[in-house]
Amino acid sequence: LFTDVSQFNQSAWQDRPQILPLMRKHTFAVVGEQFVANESVTSVACELRCEQALRDSTFCLLESSWNFQYELLSSLRAGCIPVVRSLMQPLPFEDTLDWKRALFTFPKGRSVESLWEILGKMEKEEVLEMRRMGRIFANRLEHVNGLFIYFK
Repeated sequence: LFTDVSQFNQSAWQDRPQILPLMRKHTFAVVGEQFVANESVTSVACELRCEQALRDSTFCLLESSWNFQYELLSSLRAGCIPVVRSLMQPLPFEDTLDWKRALFTFPKGRSVESLWEILGKMEKEEVLEMRRMGRIFANRLEHVNGLFIYFK
């Protein structure tokens, strides 16, 4: 019997950002490194603690890094769709979670302009569904002990 389960919090949903509106203040939050965006795409760069930037962004560009899993969970919590610039980055529970439903993987060698093009062609229903699945994945992953490192 596994008894190390956190108490159910009936009002936890109130702490989550809303799935709507479809488009947010910024198209991208770039987590970690500075990044030159296309003039037609708004972006904001942030480092470790960037919850508000993530909440204000539709997509979050994530690089492979030592704190990737923390950044991934932060993005999912904020309702920001992760775009992982690596095809080799291991994802938590990738054997059981269908990550294609909640994030994009994008090869680092491809141009960022092609990324804008791909994401710009997404249907609004696809964006909302990915955001919804990201919320479901975040809820499940938050209760896995030892998976993520939290900075206080």
